[in-house]
Amino acid sequence: MKSIMDLKRNDKVQNEFALYYLLDNGKQNMLDEKFVSNLKKSINETNDKRSIISNEFAIGAIDIAVEMAKYSHKEIYNFIYDDVKEQKNQERCR
Repeated sequence: MKSIMDLKRNDKVQNEFALYYLLDNGKQNMLDEKFVSNLKKSINETNDKRSIISNEFAIGAIDIAVEMAKYSHKEIYNFIYDDVKEQKNQERCR
């Protein structure tokens, strides 16, 4: 598998389209109640005793993803951008 950094060498516009397709298909799945229900069922059937992530935590993340899927692509991009920007500012302050 290629490093994620290798993808930066591709055409910027093509990368933006790729991200759009990834988000769009992910959004469609997260807005599909049957898909989400099956995903939660699969998680709940897993024994989380040896996992650092509990089933309850994973289900909470799915619920957040469902809410995120209701936002536009632009709002999601801005959310990611703001998060990365904040992380970089915190790193500079260290």
